[in-house]
Amino acid sequence: MINIDKSFRWVSKGYFDTVFARLFLAVSLGVIVAEYTTLATNVFLISIVVGTLFMIFSTFRVNQLGKWIFIFSWSLFLFGSGGWLLRQKQMPDIDELSCRNHSYIVELKTTPINKGSYYRAEAEIIYVDDSIAQNLVGYDVLLNISTDSLHQPHLCDRYLINSRIVRPTDNGLKGFDYGRFLTRNGLCGVSYVDGDNIKYLSTTRPSDLVHLGYAIRDKLIKQLESIGLKGSELAIISAITLGEKGLLTNDVKDMFSAAGVSHILVVSGMHVGFIFLLIMWLMRRILHHRRWLVVIMGLIVLWAYALLTGLAPSVVRATFMFSMILLFRIMGEKYHIKHALCLSATILILVNPNQLFNVGFQLSYLAVCGIVYFYPLLHKKIKEAKFRALRWIMQAVAVTVSAQILTMPIVIYNFHQFPVYFIISNLFVAVFAPFLFLGGMALLALSYIPYLNIVAGWVMHYGISLFEQIINCIVAIPFSTIKVYLSLLEVVSLYVVIFCGINWVEMRNIFAERFKAPLYFFLSMLLFALVILVNNIYYSQKQVLIIPETDRLVVNIFSNDENILFTNHADFAIERLEMTWMKYSCGEPTVVTDSMLSANCFYFNDESYFILRDNLFRYRQNNGQPLDIDCLIIDRGVYPSERLFTEFIVAKRVVLTAGVWSGYIERYKQLLCELSIPYHIISEDGVYIISK
Repeated sequence: MINIDKSFRWVSKGYFDTVFARLFLAVSLGVIVAEYTTLATNVFLISIVVGTLFMIFSTFRVNQLGKWIFIFSWSLFLFGSGGWLLRQKQMPDIDELSCRNHSYIVELKTTPINKGSYYRAEAEIIYVDDSIAQNLVGYDVLLNISTDSLHQPHLCDRYLINSRIVRPTDNGLKGFDYGRFLTRNGLCGVSYVDGDNIKYLSTTRPSDLVHLGYAIRDKLIKQLESIGLKGSELAIISAITLGEKGLLTNDVKDMFSAAGVSHILVVSGMHVGFIFLLIMWLMRRILHHRRWLVVIMGLIVLWAYALLTGLAPSVVRATFMFSMILLFRIMGEKYHIKHALCLSATILILVNPNQLFNVGFQLSYLAVCGIVYFYPLLHKKIKEAKFRALRWIMQAVAVTVSAQILTMPIVIYNFHQFPVYFIISNLFVAVFAPFLFLGGMALLALSYIPYLNIVAGWVMHYGISLFEQIINCIVAIPFSTIKVYLSLLEVVSLYVVIFCGINWVEMRNIFAERFKAPLYFFLSMLLFALVILVNNIYYSQKQVLIIPETDRLVVNIFSNDENILFTNHADFAIERLEMTWMKYSCGEPTVVTDSMLSANCFYFNDESYFILRDNLFRYRQNNGQPLDIDCLIIDRGVYPSERLFTEFIVAKRVVLTAGVWSGYIERYKQLLCELSIPYHIISEDGVYIISK
C-alpha cells in the first residue's frame, strides 16, 4: 500500500532544509553539461523519464532507502530538465544565410538606442522571403539601422529590410566572444542596414506586458526630458529609477565601474528594497486584519515596477524574494532568505537556462549571498560601537565588503580591473542612493504638475551633478584601479579559498572541526598559489601569433621576452590586446607600421610571414624572381589578381584579414582553390591564432 505522507516525511527529514539549494545545483549542473559537452539531447530526455519513474517508485519505499531514491531521482529529473531546456534554446545555424542578403520583415522589441551613426535595437523576425531562412522566423536579431534612414525607428515599428544576418565570432580581443554573448541573450545574430535597404511598414501596439512596460518607460523618460534633464544627468536618473541603460555613455559606465559603484546604475535588490521598505512601513500602520490588503497591493506594486524595468534578472530575483517575504509574513511562517535565493534562481534558470551564464545574474545572486553569509558576522562587532554615526558608517562598510567578497572574482575575471577605493565610493552610494532613487520616483510623479516639476528637476539636477563629481574625484585619485587578469581556473580556485574560509568561520565553535577547518583553508590557499604559479610558467613559455577579427590591420607576435605589433592603428590595437599580453606576461609592444613594405616581413616558428596591403606589391622590384613566403597576410586594398600569387609572391598559405573588402572574398576563394593554396578568411573563420 502506498503511503505518500510517510514517504514524504522520510524524504523531508534532513533534506527539506537544503532542498532549494539542491534544486539549484541539479538544474545548474544539467545546464553546464549541455553547454560545454556534446552529450546527445536524448540523454537529458532519458534522465527526465528515469527520474520521474524512480520518484514514483520511491513512494513505495517508506524507509531510509526510499528517501535516498527520492533524492537521487529528483536530482536526476532536474539535471535532465536543465540540459534539455538549454538545448531547446539553441539558435539555428545561420552560416549559410550570412553569405548573401535576404529580405525580412522585423518588429522592434526594444527601444532603439542612438549610437551616433546608427540606431541599435532588438527585433523579432516576422517573415522571411527565402524558404532556406524560414527557420529564423520567431527569433530575435540585433538590428543596427543607419541614421541616414528617412524614418526614425521607434518601439513596435515594423520594417522590411534587405540585409545579411551574421553571428560574430570570437574577435580575439579582450577574450570576449561576442557571438556567444548574443546567443545566450536570445539573439540569433547581428544585421547592419543602411537607408537604402530598409522600408518602414507600420507601427503596432504593444503585444505583451513586457512591450507595454517598455512603452510606458519611454514616455516617462520623455517626460523627464521635458523638465530640463539631459545628457549624463538624464542617463543616470533613467538608469537608477527605470533601468534604462541605453542612454549611458561609455565614459559614464567606465567612470562608475572604475569606482566600483556600477551596481547603482543597474536596478536591483537595493532599488526594489526601497519600495519594499515603504510597503512594510504601511503594514505597521494598518490594522492586523487589513494587512492582507497591503500584501496584495504590495505584490502588485513590486511586480509592476519589475515589469517597468524590463524584467531584468536582478529585478526579478529581488522582486521574487521580497514577494516571498510578504507572503510568509501574512501566513505567519518563518522566512529563510537562503531558500528564497535558491528557489528564485532555479525558477529563472528553468525559464531561461542561458541566464546562468549572464554576468548580471551571477553578480546579483553572489552579492546577496555574500551579504547573507558575511554581514551577520560583521554586524556583531558593529553593535559594540557607541556612536550612532559610527555604527551607520560601519554598517555601510560591512554591507559593501560582504557583497564584494563573493562578487570580486567574477568582476575581475570579466572586466580585468579591481577598484581600490570601492569602500570609499560605496559610502557615498549609501548616502546618495536613497535620495537618487526616491527623488527620481518623486520627480516622475511631480513631472506633470506645473512649477513643482521645475523645482524638483532643479533639485535632482544638482544632486546628480554632485554625486557624479564625487565619483569622478575618487576615480581621479592615483591608483584608483588596478588591472588584473585571472583565468577561469584561478577564479574557481579562489572561490575554493573563500568557501573554505566561510567553513572556518562557521566551524570555529565546534570542537571536532576546530582544527580541520583552518587546515582546509590553508590547503586551499596553497592550491590557489600553485594554480597561479603553474599558469605563469605555462604561459611564459608560449610564443603566439594572433590576427584578430577587426577591419583595422592588427598582426601581433609575442612571447615572454618579445612583443611585436604590426598595425596602422596602435592605440586601437594596444587597448584591445593588453589583456592578452597580461595573460601571457609579456611586455610593452614594439609597434611596426606598414609605411615601408620591407618592414612587414617577419619570422615565427621557423616560418616566414609577409603583410600586404594597398597593392604595394606592384612597386616591389623582384628582379624576375617572386618572393617565396610561407604565409601571406592580405589586408585591405589588394586586388585579387593571379599575378600576385605567381609573378610577385609565392605563398604556401594565405590569410585574409577582416579588412579585405567583402566583394573580393569570392574572387580570392576562386583563385586560391585553382592554385591549391590553403587559406583562412578572418571574417568567416574567425580569429587566426598560432601558438607553440
